[in-house]
Amino acid sequence: MPLAAGANEVTISVVDVGTNSTGTNFTVVKSGVELTIDPLNSSELNNPFITVYGSINVSTHKIWVNGMEVTNVSSGIWYVEGVPLNEGGTAVVQARAIALTDNGGNGTGGSGGQNSTFDDPGNPDSPTDITSEADADKNPEVVMIHYEKNRSY
Repeated sequence: MPLAAGANEVTISVVDVGTNSTGTNFTVVKSGVELTIDPLNSSELNNPFITVYGSINVSTHKIWVNGMEVTNVSSGIWYVEGVPLNEGGTAVVQARAIALTDNGGNGTGGSGGQNSTFDDPGNPDSPTDITSEADADKNPEVVMIHYEKNRSY
């Protein structure tokens, strides 16, 4: 949902088939941190690892992509090589920016990239993290997983 700068009031109302209704209000504050992922190269999405590019508008956060720490940042432009892709028909790339004030930008947890899955790309967590995701369908491809030819003489 697009947010305006600063505080945004959100109202949720629900009505069931019996016309019973309930609702709640809450405030969402848009962060000043802008984290982006550049469009993914569709010809690389069937590879087990790819290079991912993006940008961030602050220097006070560490960036993680599918559990891989981004160490190549210059003037707000970043990239990371060897980003693991999950198995399956949709490639999920998740970039997460964690404030350096939260454990040096390391936050908590995370599975460290090697275990990147569709449901959990492996990035550390933080209560104030900024997350951006790119979900792209992989091109259909025939892959031989196992082949064994039996010969009889």
